[in-house]
Amino acid sequence: MSKERSIQAFRLLLKAIDRNITHHNADTQWRRFVIEEFRKNAILSERNKLDNLIDTAQDYSFLIDSIREHKELLESYNIGIDIKDREKDMQQRAAAHVGLQIPERYKDKDDD
Repeated sequence: MSKERSIQAFRLLLKAIDRNITHHNADTQWRRFVIEEFRKNAILSERNKLDNLIDTAQDYSFLIDSIREHKELLESYNIGIDIKDREKDMQQRAAAHVGLQIPERYKDKDDD
């Protein structure tokens, strides 16, 4: 049971690292570190320590994915942009989402 759980946690953590860290900056440092740590603890026989390490790996993978989702939400809400500009951007995104564009007259009218 613990071996299957540790393999699942290992894969989950590697996927999170590949998706969110390695993919963006092509740095394999974290991937190598995780592989090294799992290999180092592969012979661990103490059930409590093993369960703690598995839980930590699952927590880290959840944290990495949550940080990415949080950044995406902040970008989608355009935090840090003036409210009027944010509303324009949201309208343009909504129109683009359904394959339309906001007419130029409407854009010019709002700029005044």
